[in-house]
Amino acid sequence: MLRMVGRALALALVALLSLVAPAGAEEGTTAGQPIVLGAERSSAVGRLVGNRGGAYAFYAFDYPGSGQIVVVRLRVSQSYGEVGRLLGFNVYGPQGHLGSGRPKDGDPTATQAELTFAESAPGRYLVQVYNYVDGASVDFQLDVEGLGAPPPPPPSVRPEDAPLANQSVPRLAGTLVGQSGGAFHYVAVDYPGGDEQLTVTLTVGPRYTPSERALGMHLYRGSDLVATGQVAEVADERQTFVLYYRGRSAERLTLQVFNYAPGHTVSYGLRLTGLAPRPEPAEGHTTPDRARPLDPAHRAYRATLAGRRAGAHHYYLLVHPGGQRLARLVLSAPGAGAVAAVGALSLYVWDGATLVAQVRAEPDERGDALAILALSADQARTYGLQVSHYGEGQTTPYRLTALGLD
Repeated sequence: MLRMVGRALALALVALLSLVAPAGAEEGTTAGQPIVLGAERSSAVGRLVGNRGGAYAFYAFDYPGSGQIVVVRLRVSQSYGEVGRLLGFNVYGPQGHLGSGRPKDGDPTATQAELTFAESAPGRYLVQVYNYVDGASVDFQLDVEGLGAPPPPPPSVRPEDAPLANQSVPRLAGTLVGQSGGAFHYVAVDYPGGDEQLTVTLTVGPRYTPSERALGMHLYRGSDLVATGQVAEVADERQTFVLYYRGRSAERLTLQVFNYAPGHTVSYGLRLTGLAPRPEPAEGHTTPDRARPLDPAHRAYRATLAGRRAGAHHYYLLVHPGGQRLARLVLSAPGAGAVAAVGALSLYVWDGATLVAQVRAEPDERGDALAILALSADQARTYGLQVSHYGEGQTTPYRLTALGLD
């Protein structure tokens, strides 16, 4: 009763889109006369006064199919502790109920809920915003993101050809036809290290009812399985899986989406958070006056430093936001474990002329050089950073990444 999720009712609701709205009906108050959103107008605001029978607002958009990733997001003025249950939204596609908005981390006191999907079927999709909180007047904003955007890069059937997911490409989508021995798609994951939490959300459908384990995802570190997607939600014809990973080293991981249902075709969407920022090339920053900034607009750099016995140095400026936020610096140098083993590569942090922290890179288990340093500050301030290399005659490419700046 609280949400129209039954398949027959869902199909009936979608069919209403082709009907003429009742005479005098306001735009957006019926499924037959929704407010139409699109790439030019992707946002709408409204107000619903709830009742036990449900108060509704209706919106529609033309979806191109082909795995286009769309995010539907609802923000409400008050949650009443019921977001995702008595207060929220449903999305309906050509085949019926597609999914419902869910609050972040399942928290019903949140004031935002969203649904991400990627479907193969084009058509007009319907959004139903609802309020069953009796007597509660709720202002809301509905956003539909991704319409008119370029299609996401398709995942690969071979790990070596996998597209790279990073902060610039956090969403991917695809269509996968199942095989009894398994059909697979692969995505390379640029992980920043520093114990950053990587979260991967997979939404896939239609479900394969004979076996709930036929669809899903795995995360690999080299040939080692490090995480498996767990079912977070089952809604009508779709399943949502989530997996988590934390590690110290910055590295390239491999995400595998699988389908073991013979002949069963699914479409899916992937959303990844906790990814590495794309590093900018840095050159010529060999004196403090030429330091490169590390801030929300410049989160990572890649550079090459040729060591000297007296020390060779690169300089950066860390713009710390304050507020006791824990900013983490990750210095990683692939294949430079031997350099780190003799203590030749270090990271220094300066507050003006005062040295406040120092860490030497150490070899990790893969033979890379790795240094991690965490900084907390009460107030916003700018720290001077110095990457130093004391290995005479040794040239070392490295990446410096700042995490937790916002």
